Amino acid sequence: MAEAASREKSRFLAKVSHEIRTPLNGVLGTAELALLDDPKGPVKEHLVTIQRSGSTLLGLINDLLDVARAEAGKFELSHGPLLPAAIVTDVVTLHRARASAKGLSLSAQVDVPSSLRLLGDALRLRQVLGNLVSNAIKFTERGGVEVRCEGVAEGQSWRLRFTVKDTGPGISEADQARLFVPFSQLTADTAGTGLGLAISRQVVDAMGGRLLLSSKLGTGSTFGFEVLLAETAQAPEHTPVASRLAIDARVLVVDDNAVNVKVAEGLLQRLGLTTASARDGAEALERLAAERFDLVLMDLQMPGLDGLETTRRLRARGDETPVLALTASAMPDDLAACRAAGMQDCLTKPLRLANLIEAVLAHVPEVSRHARLERLG
Repeated sequence: MAEAASREKSRFLAKVSHEIRTPLNGVLGTAELALLDDPKGPVKEHLVTIQRSGSTLLGLINDLLDVARAEAGKFELSHGPLLPAAIVTDVVTLHRARASAKGLSLSAQVDVPSSLRLLGDALRLRQVLGNLVSNAIKFTERGGVEVRCEGVAEGQSWRLRFTVKDTGPGISEADQARLFVPFSQLTADTAGTGLGLAISRQVVDAMGGRLLLSSKLGTGSTFGFEVLLAETAQAPEHTPVASRLAIDARVLVVDDNAVNVKVAEGLLQRLGLTTASARDGAEALERLAAERFDLVLMDLQMPGLDGLETTRRLRARGDETPVLALTASAMPDDLAACRAAGMQDCLTKPLRLANLIEAVLAHVPEVSRHARLERLG
């Protein structure tokens, strides 16, 4: 009965996530489009507030999904080249404004080569380090936060240690035992869900690493984690966030939600691409039979023919146009179902400009992929 209840909760979280992500796609996508117009004064400040608040909500949804994945035994990691030094820089840059607003210093020390390349999940490492830095800033009122990355070579691998030291109030031994329990918070007036440290533990455990904690009341705290990652000669891919793709390519956006279509077409057009739209699978099949497209962005849940069935029919008639799923779902089973139907990959809503750039570069046919990147604005 307990296992059945856990599965039901996971399904519920996945469903709620899907329903929230759809309108959130409109909020964040429209805000990003408006910011690309380079607004001035209070209008820009309002748009930035909308974007930041929407991103906070998206982070909460992702945290809930991570809990569901872990409980369902579907917590997966990706393995690609990464730069530990760049991860520290990214996290510190992201949190510097928040620390400054509280009058706190935020510093970083990286004691590994800046060019060191390792294999691992860069997104998850940023997530864990970001959680630790965010918590340190949240609970520190005076002084500052120091982020450090150290590493020791072990054969063809490196043992990395990331630590975040703060000058906050410290944590008693009794309270330390409660820190990593989901939805647990030490004080009732603390903002947030109490999921950050619990998820961090799940991520580090999945990497075969260990979390670190040293704290005493009145002397601040040091949180951290250790992971062992293999060295690689591969270079991490990096795509500029604000870029224009100077290529001749046509993209068909298939979605029954008018706001989602507007956001997707707006972002694609900002990249210099030509777009067209279809409101359902049947219309998409008609357009693809009559016109040439270099890429299709296909919503999964549509009335009549859904995205999966539309793609199956497209492949059955021999059409190999690359198809990327547009989905508000974010569970591993979704990607497997998309690829089984003949899709190349998934784009998770809310759509972001950087993700679209990477998708276009990866999946538009070779003749169009020799793209020239230009700065927008």
